[in-house]
Amino acid sequence: MSGGITTSGLITLNGAGVAGGGALRSVGEGTSTVGTITLGSAARITSDNFLRFMAGTSINGTNQNPDL
Repeated sequence: MSGGITTSGLITLNGAGVAGGGALRSVGEGTSTVGTITLGSAARITSDNFLRFMAGTSINGTNQNPDL
């Protein structure tokens, strides 16, 4: 995600993403997410600069380990 994007709703993440860069990756400023992020498997979330998790955001998954 890049450039002032705000996501809301349900997101399901799996794996480490392309070249291990993150299944959810923020590459610009002003990127925000709110809602439920479900880990379908162990998943990587990365940010090159700025990624804001707004109030009400939850990250969950049964027996999954987020790599933040």
